[in-house]
Amino acid sequence: MATAKPEKFVPETSDEGRREFTVAMQLKLHGELGRARKRFAVSMGHYREILAEIHFQTGDCLFKGNDWVGAAEQFGQALQLAPNHPRAKSRLKSCRHLVERSAKPETVDADD
Repeated sequence: MATAKPEKFVPETSDEGRREFTVAMQLKLHGELGRARKRFAVSMGHYREILAEIHFQTGDCLFKGNDWVGAAEQFGQALQLAPNHPRAKSRLKSCRHLVERSAKPETVDADD
């Protein structure tokens, strides 16, 4: 079995997102709803990056297993969460090309 190269992109840990969520909950409990909403939004931003990367990595597994339709769905999910994901756009384009190519009927020579 070949040794895989480590991934170049690893999202930051959710520690900062967790911290923002905790602060938001405290603000909410103290009735500071406007400030709480802002902190919840910051927390969601951290988790969106992580969820986008999870979708990308799931798509990558499907892509490498030749499930291009499933991979395209995962890459699309990654792009919904992180429109500028560094690799999801190119992988989605590759999936679409492979799905189109596999959908074309094979031509059979008349001499066969």
